[in-house]
Amino acid sequence: MQDHVRYTHEKRDEDLKTCTYPDCDYSTYRPSDIQEHVRYIHEKREEDLKTCTYPDCEYQCYRPVDMQDHIRYIYQKKDEDLQRCHYADCEYQTYRPSDMEDHFTHHYAQELKTQHNNLIQT
Repeated sequence: MQDHVRYTHEKRDEDLKTCTYPDCDYSTYRPSDIQEHVRYIHEKREEDLKTCTYPDCEYQCYRPVDMQDHIRYIYQKKDEDLQRCHYADCEYQTYRPSDMEDHFTHHYAQELKTQHNNLIQT
């Protein structure tokens, strides 16, 4: 519990850990996170490579959480998890919240920026 409070709520500067690999700006307050980052992003050990167990699926990844997300969003979809774009003329829909965020960012950023600027001017 003390570690949770320290790394999640207090976030002391002396606790900030940064990745030592060149051209990598990853940083975190949790020592275990930096170890996991190095292992799965930079080292990519063969024994860590996971392959999806569903028939005819060739998806592979190194991090267990990525495999869990893959299975959840590809094979365990539920109708209530489907998100639809709220713009009337748009038929975009997805099961992944991050994909919906990207959709808004790429397709509606300019429109939102214009609306924001109009609000500021009034």
